[in-house]
Formats: sequence, C-alpha cells, structure tokens
Amino acid sequence: MLSAVPAGRMTVAVVCGNLEPTIGGGSSLCQSLLDGLLKILPTIHERRFLLFSKAKKVPDKYASLKMISYKEENLNKKIKKNACDLVWFMSGGGFPEPAEIPYIATIWDLQHRQLPFLPEIQQNREWEYREEKSVPFIGQATRLIVGTERGKEEVCRNYGVDPARIRIVPLPLTAEPGTPKSGKPKNKKEPFLFYPAQFWPHKNHVVLIKALHLLRGKNIPIRLVCPGDDKGNLQKIRSWVKRLELGDAVEFPGFLSDGEIQDLYSQALALVFPSLAGPDNLPPLEAMASGCPVVQAALEGPQEQLGEAAFYADPFRPEAWAAIIEKLLKTEFQTEVIRKKEKGRELVQKRTPAEYLRKILDIVDELGPIVDLWK
Repeated sequence: MLSAVPAGRMTVAVVCGNLEPTIGGGSSLCQSLLDGLLKILPTIHERRFLLFSKAKKVPDKYASLKMISYKEENLNKKIKKNACDLVWFMSGGGFPEPAEIPYIATIWDLQHRQLPFLPEIQQNREWEYREEKSVPFIGQATRLIVGTERGKEEVCRNYGVDPARIRIVPLPLTAEPGTPKSGKPKNKKEPFLFYPAQFWPHKNHVVLIKALHLLRGKNIPIRLVCPGDDKGNLQKIRSWVKRLELGDAVEFPGFLSDGEIQDLYSQALALVFPSLAGPDNLPPLEAMASGCPVVQAALEGPQEQLGEAAFYADPFRPEAWAAIIEKLLKTEFQTEVIRKKEKGRELVQKRTPAEYLRKILDIVDELGPIVDLWK
C-alpha cells in the first residue's frame, strides 16, 4: 500500500489590517480570532503564521506571532520578503490589493452593490472606489470566505465567481459565551432597547426613533440607548428625536468599551438591529450570548444567519418594530421570549472563534497542493 504524501511546510501571512477598537466590531472579531490562533499554535506543526497589521504596535500577547507592520502600497513586497506561501485576509471590512501569491479573501458584505443608493456609497466617489478595488480582489482570490448562502449568492451574482471557489464559514462571536462583564450595577430606570451601531444612514436608526414615538404615544414607558461613533448621520438622528419630542427617551453615550456593551446587553429589554447591511452581523450573536432577546431586520441574510433565534421586523415599517417591542413587555409573551433565548444560546454555542478557525485551517490545508505547484 502506498503511504500518504506528507504535507509540505507552509508560511501563512495573516493580514488583519487595523486592530483599533474604534473602527467597529470587525476589530473585535479579528482580535478574538488572533486570540484563538494563539491557543492552537502549539498543535500546528507544519504551518507558520505571520501577523501583518497596519498598526504600528499590537498587544504584547501576540508576540509569538511575528508581527510585520505594513502600508497598503507595500504589502506584497513585505509578503515576498518574509517568504510567505499563502495569505489569509482575516478582515472582511474592505478590499485590499490582491496578493501576488494564493490568498484567502474574507467577504463580510458587498454594501456598495446591494445598497448603491445610500449617501455613504454615492458621495465622494465611494462607489467607484469600492468597485475598482473589489473587482480584482474578489476576482483573483483562490478561496473566498462568506458567512451565509446569501453571501455566496451575492458574490457569484455580482462578480461571476465560480461557486466552487467559495466556502461558507458562519461568522463567530467576538468572544466565547460567558465572557465576564464589567460588574457595573443594574440599570434601575424604565426598560430600554439597545442598538450599538455607528451612525451611518444604512444603520437605519430612524426606524427605531419612529417606533419609539408610536410606543410613547400609547403611554408605554421605554427608552432607547444608541452608543456608537458619528459617521456623519448623528445630527440627523438627533433632529428626528427633537421633532418627535423624544429627548428624554433616547440616549447617545458615544463609544463604549466591550465591557460596557456587555453590561447593557445583560440589562436591555432587547437588542434592536434594523441595519440594512449584511448578510452577516456581530451584535445579534453577542446579544444572544448574553441572554438578550434580538429583534432583527427581516432581510434574507440575517434570517439565514440567525434562524429561529430572533424576532424579525420589516426594516422600513416602524409599526412592525413597535408591535414586537410592545409584545416583549407583556407577561403572556414571555414563553416565546424564553424560547428565542434558548435558540440563541444553542446558536452561539456553535459559533465560536475556535470553530471558525478550525474551518479556516481546513481551507489552508486544502490549498497546500496548489501552493506546492511552484513552491
């Protein structure tokens, strides 16, 4: 009997971009994946991982991953200098220059193709920029990582990619379930809804403001807490709050730490997530891990991602959001709330960084024979 041919050694460049927390949930996800990678490194003998980051300095805990600082224009030179065989673009939040060796591309969303009519895409030639960058990056990738069948369909339809080059790896939590919270005291005010999101038009804060107005019109005491950095739309949301006389019902605390966000998940009546972007989103998974009910925009991608673990409302109908929120306050509806929470716990137990990395490493191994063609 012929023995198996041993796998060749491979140096993998892990390109994680910017790890600054203020850029959004993508940074937290990348750090969680790097944490997971550190845990399994001792078990990986034929794969060497180098960390490429735009940050000038990364946390000391990543010292065992050799860190190479780069700028967009010199990434390929540094990959070549360090004799890398394969590249994994860990972050899916942009479209870098294609690597000049086989690479795995992560795609979180194709917002400019799905929502080309929004200001953040139309202004300052943003649509043209993303299109110019995405076509070669997606087109030349050896493998593409998406989180859902919907994401796969979007890549195939918009870029003509062979489905055989795409792998579905569901988005994981930014931390394992049960991450310790900051220990702040419980909020003792009236019930509140929680929506952590930067202030872009596609985040669709306005539907929540209108829904809150409907609830307040029925004398239902409830508040809305909206942390997040302003990306140009906060003043417009504030104007809606003023117009609907909701100044005492809506809070804008700005950027919050992960610990503060975890505390608010544990206290909120629900995470409300009307964002139009997707098909994958992190906050619903984080909320479920904290036992917080989720009301999600009824869009195909999120419905596939979350299944029966969430409540759904039309993203453009405030009355639909108000109706579900009103039900969440009723005693007779709590059986259904508990059922959703249980479904959420079941879901997040499967969506761990460790499981995500296992599937990525399978893809790395799968590409070994391709790398061997000219290594």
